[in-house]
Amino acid sequence: LMTSVLGYAELLQSDLADRPQVGWMLSEIIKAGRRAGELGGRMLTFARSGRHQPRPMEFNGLVREALSSSEFESQPGIRICVDLDPETPEIPADKSQIRQALHNLLVNAQEALGREGTIRIATRPLVIQESTRSLPLSLALLEGLIPCEAEAPLEAGSYALLIVEDDGEGMTEEGCRRAFEPFYSTRFMGRGLGLSEVHGIVHRHNGVVAVQSVPGAGAAFAVALPSSQTELPAPSLIEAGGSHTGTETILVIEDTDSIRNVVTQMLERLGYTVLTAGNGEEGVKVVREYEGRIDLALLDIEMPVLGGRKTFPLLRTERPEMKVIVCSGFDFENGPKQLLEAGADAFIQKPFLINTLSEQVRKVLNS
Repeated sequence: LMTSVLGYAELLQSDLADRPQVGWMLSEIIKAGRRAGELGGRMLTFARSGRHQPRPMEFNGLVREALSSSEFESQPGIRICVDLDPETPEIPADKSQIRQALHNLLVNAQEALGREGTIRIATRPLVIQESTRSLPLSLALLEGLIPCEAEAPLEAGSYALLIVEDDGEGMTEEGCRRAFEPFYSTRFMGRGLGLSEVHGIVHRHNGVVAVQSVPGAGAAFAVALPSSQTELPAPSLIEAGGSHTGTETILVIEDTDSIRNVVTQMLERLGYTVLTAGNGEEGVKVVREYEGRIDLALLDIEMPVLGGRKTFPLLRTERPEMKVIVCSGFDFENGPKQLLEAGADAFIQKPFLINTLSEQVRKVLNS
């Protein structure tokens, strides 16, 4: 759904470049659309316990981005103290998921304070010599380090440690025990999903999260994520950049009319010749009957009649020289990964912008 919304908004923005006031409003629509797409992806990830392909990330940089994001607005009476250790190691991470986990922890701390108080955020390198469940936490109102028990052990190795603490009302022992349960909240206005999402994201990154609190003395959350031990391959999904044009022929196999139409218009504006199919069966028919060369196929995964998983090998059989880019609104592990392992050339996550599409198409065609 958001692919067609974003696509048509971008096309309008291009057509109305000489009307800056309208262009500004379209920019706001695009920003909101991207945010909605990310939210939908997180909901799918949470519901399916899926995970995205990780990339090496500088952990302190992710914390800074979360703090400066327009999505997090600190209240006037709340002071935020930041202490990021430059020795904190790099981690293999899905950027959007880790940023969301950080955002949720910050919002949780702010809600615990109400109108005034202090939030302290710190990162540290953490080296574990032997398997343990104990994480170091330091509450400002208490002296010394408090051992905090995680539900799963940390194996020996190097970790990036994050501590987010507040000097709010704190939680009871039961509150700490149930903090990461879905829909559990100690606040009337709370939705009870923020910390459970943190829990799921951290565990999908092979880390642990724990909480320690004393009623009246605040609460502290610790997240330990394993550092990057080896260079991890980046996924085929690339970030948006400048537009790239071409004259090749591309087959778009997509069952949703609005998405198929807007992707067709995007590609045609970039100079490509576009063929279309409403499902995998129609796509296979096109590659069999079309007399000219087809340079690339954009293949959706979830389609009626014949889905992308079954369509892909048939495309390869009919036209082994044709490149294939997999498109999906689902997470990387839930379909795209298997098709890439089977020989697909790249993956584009829906919703996508025209620059992302143009760059990826050009990259694959040039490979």
